[in-house]
Amino acid sequence: MIKIVFQKLKIPVKNLCHTSKNLKKITAYIALVLVLAACSAKNELPSLRETFALKDDIPLGTSMAFSLTKASFPNADIQVSGRTASETLGWTSNTGSLYISISHYFFPKEADLNAIYNYVANGNTAFISALQMDSSFLAGMYCKMLHGEIFSHMMPLSLGETNIHLKDTSLAKNKYSYYYLPFASYFSATDSIISRTLGYNQFNKPNCIVIFWGKGRLYLHCDARAFSNYFLLSGNNQEYFTRLMQWMPEKPSVIYWDDFYHRNSFASKEGSGSGLAFLFTLPALAMALIVLLLLLLIYMIVGSKRKQRIVPVINAPENASVKFAEAIAGLYLNQKDNQAIADKMILYFNEYVRTNYFIQANTNTTEYTETLSRKSGVQKELVQNLSLHIHKLQNAFQVSDSDLLILNDLVQKFYKSRK
Repeated sequence: MIKIVFQKLKIPVKNLCHTSKNLKKITAYIALVLVLAACSAKNELPSLRETFALKDDIPLGTSMAFSLTKASFPNADIQVSGRTASETLGWTSNTGSLYISISHYFFPKEADLNAIYNYVANGNTAFISALQMDSSFLAGMYCKMLHGEIFSHMMPLSLGETNIHLKDTSLAKNKYSYYYLPFASYFSATDSIISRTLGYNQFNKPNCIVIFWGKGRLYLHCDARAFSNYFLLSGNNQEYFTRLMQWMPEKPSVIYWDDFYHRNSFASKEGSGSGLAFLFTLPALAMALIVLLLLLLIYMIVGSKRKQRIVPVINAPENASVKFAEAIAGLYLNQKDNQAIADKMILYFNEYVRTNYFIQANTNTTEYTETLSRKSGVQKELVQNLSLHIHKLQNAFQVSDSDLLILNDLVQKFYKSRK
C-alpha cells in the first residue's frame, strides 16, 4: 500500500528523504490511507452528529477542546457542570473564574441570562460559542448575530475548504482551515463602545467578539464547529484554540465547563425543554404558530358540521298541454284549416272568461260586453270589437287568413289590457 502511495506521489523511493517537503507529503498521505483503511475495516464512517460533548471522541465532539483547556490552564480547578447557568453561576462568589460553553444552540432561560450578566459584571469571564444564540441574550449585549444556517434554507451549503482567522497580532497571522461546511455565521451588529472584534470567518466577517461588561469580559463566538475534534485535529488548528485561551484570565481560580446546553438545546425562557417551547422564544415563529393553531381551530369548528350531499337541481315540470296545443296548432296550420283554428281560439277565450270573470259567453248581447269590460278593466270599445268579430267568425262559412290574424290580434290586446 505504501508503494502505491509513492507511485501516486510520483516520488522515487531513493529520493524519499532528500527533502522535508517530500516527507510531509508522504506522512499526510500515509495518515490518510491508514484512516481510510481503518474505516473500511470497520465498514462504517464516523458519526457526524454535532454533539459538542466533552466525552465524545467523534469528529464533532469537544473532547479535544477540553483537553486543550486543561493543558492551557494546568493549575486551574476545572468543574464540569451539567446544570443551567443560574444553578452553576448564581451562587458563586468568585471574581476571577472562567465559564466556557460550547453548543449548537444557546437558548437559556431568563434566570440563566441574568446569572450570566451578573457573573460577568462581578469580574468573571465567560466564553460562549454556539451556531445559534438567543436573540434576547444578544440584544442584552447590544449585538445581533446572523447564523449561517439561514443561508442553508435559501441555497444548500456545499462542503469545501473553509477557514477562520483571529485578529492580526505580533504572534501569528495564520488562517486556520479544514474541509467541511463553510464558516458563514457572523455578528451583523455590535456596540463599538463596549465590544471589540477578535476573529473573522472566511468572508472576513466578525465571528468572535469580546464585550466588556461591568468588571468582567464576555467572549462570544459564532461557530462551535471551530472547537470540534475534527477542526482542532486538522493541521495546526490547535493553535487557534490556544491563542483564544491566551485572552482569557491567566490564572483563573475556577473553570466552569458547561455540559448542559449542548444536551438541552431548547431550554426555553419558561423552563421547558421541548422543541415547542423553543418556538415561543422567537416572536415571529410564536406568532406564526398561534395563527396556525387558530386557523386549525376554525377549520375544526366549521368542518365539524355534518356535510350534506349536494342537492340535485330539480327542473320545473314541463307543461305537456302547451306542447300538445302547439302540436295540434301546427297540424291545423299545415292543413290550412283556419276554421278549426278560429274555433279553438274562441273556445279557449270563452273558457278563460268563464273561469276568471264567471261570465257565460254570449257575444251578441250588449249586457255581455258591458259586464266583461267592467270586470276585466278592458275598454268597452275593444271588448265590443272582439265580441263582434267572434260572432262573425262563428257564423262564417269560411275563415280567411286575415280574419284569423285579426282575431288573434284582438285576443292578445284583450289579455294585455286587462287589470
